[in-house]
Parts: sequence; C-alpha cells; structure tokens
Amino acid sequence: PLIEGQWTYFGPRTVLGQGTDTTVLIQRAEGRWTITFRRVLYPSLKSPDRRPYVKTEGPFPITAEKGILTIKKEKKQVRYTFKISKGRLTMPAIIQPAPGLWLYQSESESLRVRCEHAPRKVPEGTAEVSGMSAILKGKGFYKYEEAPRSRLRPNTQYLRFLGRTKDGRMIESFRFIFDSYGAPRFERILSTGESSRNHYRIVHYLGASKNQEEKGEQSNQGLKVTGESAPQLPR
Repeated sequence: PLIEGQWTYFGPRTVLGQGTDTTVLIQRAEGRWTITFRRVLYPSLKSPDRRPYVKTEGPFPITAEKGILTIKKEKKQVRYTFKISKGRLTMPAIIQPAPGLWLYQSESESLRVRCEHAPRKVPEGTAEVSGMSAILKGKGFYKYEEAPRSRLRPNTQYLRFLGRTKDGRMIESFRFIFDSYGAPRFERILSTGESSRNHYRIVHYLGASKNQEEKGEQSNQGLKVTGESAPQLPR
C-alpha cells in the first residue's frame, strides 16, 4: 500500500561538485494519490553561476497494485516496481510477489525471473527468464548460495542464474545479491568473468527526518527554481 511522505536520492558528485539530488513526494488528497519529483541540480564549480537550481515535475496521479506503481503523466503512463516504508523508498526495485518469482519494471526495462522452487528451501533447480532486454532469455538454472560469515560482514546471499553454451558448458549469466533488507540487486557476469551493474538499476530514496527537512529548508534559500512552482513539503 502507498503511504504519504517524502524521500530523497542523494546523487553522486563529480570532482567539481556537479550532481543532482531527487526528492519524491507522495501525497493523498480527496482520495487521490499523487507523486511529485523535485530535482536539485548542482552546477560545476567552474560554472559562472554556482547556485543550485530546482526543477519540479508533477504532481502526477498514481495508482499502486501488487508492488507496481503506475504514474499517469501528460502523454503516457509509466510503471515502476517499488518498495516503500517511512524510512526508505526503492523505485525501481526488484520485488518478489510470490515464492520463487522476481519482477523488475522501469520506464525502459523489464525483467521476470521464475525459479522452479523457492531457492532458500531448494537451493538448485530450473529457472525461466523473460523481459524486454533480459540477459538470459528462456530456460536456465538457478543456484542459491551463502558466502561464509566473516569478521567484517554478515553472510552474503547470492542467487545465481546459469545457462548452457552451444558447446555444452554451464556459465553464469547474472546473479541477484541480497542486501541487509533482503532486497536483491542485479549483477551481470561478463564473458571475461568481470561483473557489471549497469543493467536493471535500482534506486534507493531515504526518508526525511525532521532535522533533514529543516536543513533542506535552509539550503533551499537562494536556489533558482525552474518548471512548476515547488510543492509545500510535509512537516
């Protein structure tokens, strides 16, 4: 279910300070849910005008069903898989609507993975993968593993997906790596053995505390505002 609140993704900065932070505001009024995106763009230190400026998009009507958020924009609808709590919003996310089933949906990518069994109960079996740009399409195999606990970190949980090459070799195509919240991220395994995280990207937005909101109000002084007027953020 949806909840009201605001969450912020603090984007990376270049060595010259350029970057973007994005705040998502979800509100309900008169029985209707809306979402607003507020982006603060920080220019390079070499820019003639170093003041950050704000771009606001929305509010857009939204609906949520079975972990999929539908955003009704002016000319199209976009869908994202998501997870939400007061402290954290993940969108898009890799969600697990049923045992052995994982879904991912963003504006440009989708992925559906179904394992023959619940991997934590039956650690090996067959799997079927589909999606707009799925790395491993069709049927393959899965293997669930836990790396040994060390002094520095708890058990790391992997769900590996493998397929057969034309010459009959079994190779790993991609894996899910689960974080401390139990949520997976996608990691592709390249033919060189190296890994890539450029596919099926997930984004974590952090919930705002009272102190964070007060700091945000102070930092907003002197910002250039573009687009629609910025919404009043909830206290």
